Amino acid sequence: MVLVVVILFFKTTTINKILAGKPGPDLPLILKLQRIKMEIVYLRMKSTEETRSYHYTKYYPPKPLEEHVKFFYSFKSDSETMERVLPTGSSEITIRVNRPIAEDDILIVNPATTFMTEKPKDLGEIIGACFYPWGFHDLFKIPPSEVLNQKLLLADVVSPGFKKLLDLAKGECDNLSMIRTLQRYLLSRLSHKSNSIIRDAVNYINHQKGQLDLHILYKRYNISERRFQQLFKTSIGMTPKRYCLLKKFHSAVTLLTRQTNLTDLGLSLDYYDQAHFIHEFKSFAGICPSSLIKESNFLNEINAEAYF
Repeated sequence: MVLVVVILFFKTTTINKILAGKPGPDLPLILKLQRIKMEIVYLRMKSTEETRSYHYTKYYPPKPLEEHVKFFYSFKSDSETMERVLPTGSSEITIRVNRPIAEDDILIVNPATTFMTEKPKDLGEIIGACFYPWGFHDLFKIPPSEVLNQKLLLADVVSPGFKKLLDLAKGECDNLSMIRTLQRYLLSRLSHKSNSIIRDAVNYINHQKGQLDLHILYKRYNISERRFQQLFKTSIGMTPKRYCLLKKFHSAVTLLTRQTNLTDLGLSLDYYDQAHFIHEFKSFAGICPSSLIKESNFLNEINAEAYF
């Protein structure tokens, strides 16, 4: 089996020319906001049975959205192999492109705490916006718990404002135009900054990779423990404890190889023993670590860099 990975980085000035031509004072605001970096990841896996390719482009958000949106992306693949997509702890909006846009082409996807299975080719050619854990709630004022671990029509979740996105998207069919359209829509939903306490708490947990005493976390903020837990769950869709466990799971996935000693790995992540580690791992992945390492889940190769 051979895996070829090509990563291309474009300077901001280069991508300006690609997206919007030469920037100038008379360009619409949205094109000025497209002064972004772009990363292209191309994956091709060859084996005796099949060849799979994955085309993935990441676009960093304009400044007004960067507190809420982690990045925008485009994706397509010819792989017909079912893949296990591990939980990311966040939400994303996806739009199927290169055909007239219909209501069922625009989805809210939230693989927050459990895995999903996907056949990459069936996703079609899509663009998406990946939110920070608090971003969906900030922009849509909808508790993430209402979409937790589901793939839903965006129209069913944000029905009052959905028509605006659908109207903006009509007539757009290529990736870059649709990303600009999605940016316009999300910019129209900006009303206030994200909660600084929740943003700081999530970043602190991420930095600690979930390995921390929650009482120390609670003492960082001048609010009661109960109030903090309420704010966190409302914004993120899960409790602080569950989010810490998720980040420990992410660490385990990135460290896992065929040679990994599971007892040593579990202990390094503060689990009591191997049985406890495997139990928690299965609660997120649906299978044990040794089974996951045998699967060819290249969607997770992409997600790991972005979320883990």
